[in-house]
Amino acid sequence: MVAVCPWLGGCGEDDPANYGGKTDTANAANAANATGATGATVTGTTGLAASSTGSTTGGIQCQPGLTLCEGACVDLNSASDNCGSCGQACEVGRVCAAGTCSSECAEPYTECNGVCVELNRDAVNCGECGTVCEQGKPCVGGVCGCPDGTLFCQGQCADPNSNVAHCGGCDSPCPAGGNCADGVCECPVGTTLCGDACVSLATREHCGSCEFACAANQICALGTCIADTEPCPTPTELCGSGCVDTGSEPGHCGSCGSACASSEQCRAGSCGCPEGQSQCEEGCVDLDQNPLHCGACDAPCTNGQTCDNGSCRCSDASLTACGNECVDLDSSTKHCGTCDMACQGGFPCTDGECRCPDGETLCDGVCVNTESEPAHCGACGSACPEGESCIIGQCGGAVGDACTNTLAHAISITQIAVYQAGKIPVMDQGTALDPAERDADIVAGKDAIVRVFTTTETGFSNRALSARLSLIDGDTVERVFHKRTVEGPTVENSLATSFNIEVPGDLITPSTRYMVEIVECGADTGTQASPRFPVTGDEALAARETGVLKLEFIPVVVNGNTANTDPDRLELYRQFMEAMYPVSAVEVTVGDPLQANSAVSATGNGWNETVQQLMSRHQSDNAPNDLYYYGLMEPAATLQQYCQGGCVAGIGYVPEDAGPFNTHARVSIGISYGDGASASTMAHEIGHNHGREHSPCGGAAYAGPFPHEGARIGWWGLYYPDTLIDPQQATDIMGYCDNQWVSDFTYQAFLERVVDINAALSWINPNPVGTWEVIVTSVFGSSWGVAPSGAVAASGTAEAASVIDNAGNEIAQVTVYRSVMGHLNGASIMVPSAEPGWHAIVVDGVPPMVYGSTLVSAP
Repeated sequence: MVAVCPWLGGCGEDDPANYGGKTDTANAANAANATGATGATVTGTTGLAASSTGSTTGGIQCQPGLTLCEGACVDLNSASDNCGSCGQACEVGRVCAAGTCSSECAEPYTECNGVCVELNRDAVNCGECGTVCEQGKPCVGGVCGCPDGTLFCQGQCADPNSNVAHCGGCDSPCPAGGNCADGVCECPVGTTLCGDACVSLATREHCGSCEFACAANQICALGTCIADTEPCPTPTELCGSGCVDTGSEPGHCGSCGSACASSEQCRAGSCGCPEGQSQCEEGCVDLDQNPLHCGACDAPCTNGQTCDNGSCRCSDASLTACGNECVDLDSSTKHCGTCDMACQGGFPCTDGECRCPDGETLCDGVCVNTESEPAHCGACGSACPEGESCIIGQCGGAVGDACTNTLAHAISITQIAVYQAGKIPVMDQGTALDPAERDADIVAGKDAIVRVFTTTETGFSNRALSARLSLIDGDTVERVFHKRTVEGPTVENSLATSFNIEVPGDLITPSTRYMVEIVECGADTGTQASPRFPVTGDEALAARETGVLKLEFIPVVVNGNTANTDPDRLELYRQFMEAMYPVSAVEVTVGDPLQANSAVSATGNGWNETVQQLMSRHQSDNAPNDLYYYGLMEPAATLQQYCQGGCVAGIGYVPEDAGPFNTHARVSIGISYGDGASASTMAHEIGHNHGREHSPCGGAAYAGPFPHEGARIGWWGLYYPDTLIDPQQATDIMGYCDNQWVSDFTYQAFLERVVDINAALSWINPNPVGTWEVIVTSVFGSSWGVAPSGAVAASGTAEAASVIDNAGNEIAQVTVYRSVMGHLNGASIMVPSAEPGWHAIVVDGVPPMVYGSTLVSAP
């Protein structure tokens, strides 16, 4: 029969007012059944009063005020799909009112470029119009990306703890009818996994177990097959092919055929979620922990958030939740310092304040460094003339290289290094290097080569370019350059492949800052890579003040020869020392000749006595703490005549520290033939005067710790201005091997001693003043040396000694002062002058020395 419903009484889901755009197939079927003919159409008033008006087409009549559109009765005044007339649909997000689509977007939509979008989930307008998520990232809660704790699976965010299609991981579905709990698939209570599905064991197919099936004329009752003519045992009832308890059976909960969802349980005949979970569209979820339903269904957390006790919290404790975002209040322009405090006018958020970073100014809505920005040089809007650069807020013109001010194309600066005695990198791969991490310090006032390493990029063409170095010191800017034709990347061992900018020492101070840029020397186009460092502003050079090295040459008369002091020879020595030592300059003077009291030999005889004699001169002259004496000796007419198969070439003291009690140990002597060997010997011996013992190379004695195997120099050396020294070939100046230069390790040690020496000029020598005798020791034995004239302060390290009478009895304890020499196991020891009754003095490591004796003791 035909079911007839009054318009106001309602017929549940079959009420025509609820059909929307769906076809009423159920009523059509009922009508066909009622007439007994398939496809028959029901006609008539269907229970309406005769006075009712409305639209009717094909036998369907709509109530007054509604119109039949595509088989459904709609209100053309409010239906968004049929607004004003059938088929006239409003755009998504716009509503129909009085038969007209609204011009404004309705909640939860927002208009972006004339289209209504949901900012909470639109991947091309995520959170705000125009914010496009990266490809493959969804928009959830107005933030790109899935919430923390979820996975992006098949185009959507999924909670692997509860999603049956992605349980424990993407594309890990649970069996049919199964549930996902804590990332593990399980069958609902009342079902069992049989094969690849969760099923009830109260059916004819699976009766009591997965494998047991009942016959066709049987049903399953409490796990046992019974005849289908028998009644079900209490409290069960027959549902399908089994007797079930509708109070607990999830497939027939409350009544036959009423199945619970896979995530639900059947309790007391009603489907419901397990304790602690709530029903949402995708099933039962824990609202306290589920990031997609946090605190309520369809209330997702956003990327960077997790769900904790029903509230979305930022995973990163350093971030703050502002609405649906986790933000850094120190840098977020939307939430600067506090939530919803947005920066205006182009200001960035800097350390929680809407302001430009230190050193920058807001000009035309952009933060710029007015110290280096040509369009705003010195002040906003103060543009440099065409082709000029901006350095410390001043426009600068040509630098003498006849090049443009256009930054070079398709070339990048990869490294910048300052070469004085060796390579000291200050920038590598775009990052300024911390001065504390350098192997050696840059020396203020010392001539340098600033070497700019480059690499060529795609599209580079060989051409002339200029590397300009700006040196900034306060309000002063000095610009120097090196112009060359670039044909490829820089090679470490070839100065011809790099920009090598000569920098006079007076441009390098402790406060000097620098900037390097490579510019075009002609017309060229292309893409700029990294032709400037730093990109904006400048960097500290961090040079260190050391001072000068004061050196007095003393020509020694020995073996009948007086050392030559011609200017060319002395200038060679000075330049060699200045190139190698970490000082701003080497100041040279020439003292009076010294007549050696002993002949010297190639095997070493007489060397210790002569250097001690020079030390006595330094002491008698009361030479200042920062003045070094170096004795020049020509033991034979030529080096070949003297040395032949091998020889001692020099000797010097090794003071422990820079203190003035070691003032008179800043003394050494060496061969002087005006050649490289003589210059190298001098650098070695004066190195001893700077406290350096031997480097472990060539069998040198007293070898201390050294960082480079084989006493290699450890850096690319430079003999200023244009000779590179290979670190794999050269050995340290303090060793005995060939091909010598100063290592980075020794250079820095020299530097520390120079700084200490030049800072110690006002120190007071704590050693006592008196008259002294001097014992000289060496591998050849011990002898009395040359005593300083008059009363002087003792020099050297104090140690105890004893005095004996002529019977060998100890009659006094005294203090003596030892200064160690760098060669021949030598030392000079200042001992008190003899007093009445004193016969001899006993010093550690030395046989008793009889006062007034001229004999040399055996070694």
